[in-house]
Amino acid sequence: MSKIAVGLDSGCAFNKTAFLNEEQQWVESSTPSLVRSGRANITLSGSQGYSYTCEGEQWTADENAVDAEDTRFDSFSYSTLNTVLTHHTLNKLVAENSLNNEVSISTGLPLNHYFTEQGINKSAIQRKQAALLKPVQGSGVNLVCQQVCPEGLAGWVDARIDRLGHEKASQSHAVAVADIGGRTTDICVVLPDYSLITEYTSTLNIGCLDIAAEANRLISQRYGVGTINMLAMYQVLASGKIDLGRGKVQEVTEETQQATQTIAGRITREIERRTGKVPHLEGFCYLGGGAEQLKQFITGHSIFIPERPRFANARGFLKIMQYLS
Repeated sequence: MSKIAVGLDSGCAFNKTAFLNEEQQWVESSTPSLVRSGRANITLSGSQGYSYTCEGEQWTADENAVDAEDTRFDSFSYSTLNTVLTHHTLNKLVAENSLNNEVSISTGLPLNHYFTEQGINKSAIQRKQAALLKPVQGSGVNLVCQQVCPEGLAGWVDARIDRLGHEKASQSHAVAVADIGGRTTDICVVLPDYSLITEYTSTLNIGCLDIAAEANRLISQRYGVGTINMLAMYQVLASGKIDLGRGKVQEVTEETQQATQTIAGRITREIERRTGKVPHLEGFCYLGGGAEQLKQFITGHSIFIPERPRFANARGFLKIMQYLS
């Protein structure tokens, strides 16, 4: 088997991957960004979670972890925690798809890390590449970081170029692109040649993890359940129900919908405010995991949300590496 090329979008909530199989069809997967410091717990059936060691520190990647590390910090993209999550995600990908363990990735950085007022932030790119070079014991993947791309812009590349590198959508004027992630929302205004209008590039400190926080607040306020851990909140948002204990399960769809609508409104209003003076704006593109979660509340004229928007960056990273680098 030959080395596999993978687009990897490393997020605070989920790690998303995309690659093309032998039939040139997309294979996409998502892994929760749940990892904690320390060894894996031992259960009657064996170890719970996957253990890794990086820079002398032990980590456990466990999708059932109730005590997972908070990934919402500015240097997450360069952290040991991120490196371990990347290896864990790729280990799962290789095992589940019977792939070669020689993996070449194209990944990304948030727009406010990738660019400065002077242009491309080469030191940030080098820092990201160096972080991914750290050896991870317990990983069976040999990883090469082939390319680091700007998040958000990569998602728009995915919207315009098909999997074979051919243009599938034309663009005549500027388009506002919003990449709604777990912790933040990147905003950029892209011209037809993929260049950015710098003055309209910004990052909002709000993302889809705020939906969980807002839903937690509403549910706690109504039912007095206290703070709910992130894993439990993922389950609550997915099911619309919460276990109050003693066999009582409460329907909380009203609260989760209200929280989603509140966060969607905050994000869309701020995006429209920040891009309101762009001349000849052709439309708005919303992508990222947040776009998928919020899409029923994202309304207005000239709105475009790609298919499976949570994987748009991952697909775009791969396309940039293959066709635009």
